[in-house]
Amino acid sequence: LQAYERCGASETDQCAGLLASMGHVRSELLDHDGAVKALTEARRIKERVGSLETVEGARLVMSLGTARGLRGDLNGKLNAYTEARQLHEAAGTLNTEDGALLLNNIGNARKEWGDLNGA
Repeated sequence: LQAYERCGASETDQCAGLLASMGHVRSELLDHDGAVKALTEARRIKERVGSLETVEGARLVMSLGTARGLRGDLNGKLNAYTEARQLHEAAGTLNTEDGALLLNNIGNARKEWGDLNGA
């Protein structure tokens, strides 16, 4: 990450990908706060460079939602999943395997929330 910053490439899609990977690793290491921080920054960069409304952007936002949920932030989890659904719809990819996984995650999150009708 420091190499991207030193060469002025910290605001690129490649840097966002690196941050997303760092977020996934932090989550695997049970550092959920670190995961949320890295994934949030990756999302910010993807939005800034115009690559958020893609399948990769939707995956990133879904991962952010999962990390928020693991941190105990159910509202943040549902908000991120809702955004990921909107991104899939914009990209025309809701009817794919990724979209189905997201819809399953939304249902499970709503069930956790106690919204059995929405699940």
